[in-house]
Amino acid sequence: QFSLPFMGGANEKDEEAISRDLIDLRSLADADTIFVTHSPAWGTLDETVIGTRAGSRSILKFVEKTQLRAHIHGHIHGSFGREGRHFNVAVLPRMKATLIDIDNMVHEEVGLGDEDNG
Repeated sequence: QFSLPFMGGANEKDEEAISRDLIDLRSLADADTIFVTHSPAWGTLDETVIGTRAGSRSILKFVEKTQLRAHIHGHIHGSFGREGRHFNVAVLPRMKATLIDIDNMVHEEVGLGDEDNG
């Protein structure tokens, strides 16, 4: 539920704190795990509108070491989509959703209405 500090909010933690949170989860994660976080992994669907990266290196390390089935996150609205097993479902301001068939690892982006009308 936490992201790296960017606006001084209550739901922010630094990399060290995020890494500590993930240590206990390593033994629970396997190839069938669907990992859902607020923040993306560093370097994957984490580019902001000003071109900087906002993903967590701790989350990236966790995903790489545990070989999860899928990582679903939000936070970075401009990087909506899929890259490998990473799915950024942060859709605002677009009216879209991502349908994911986890068994077959295929997805579909679905429009939820007329995007031009907000």
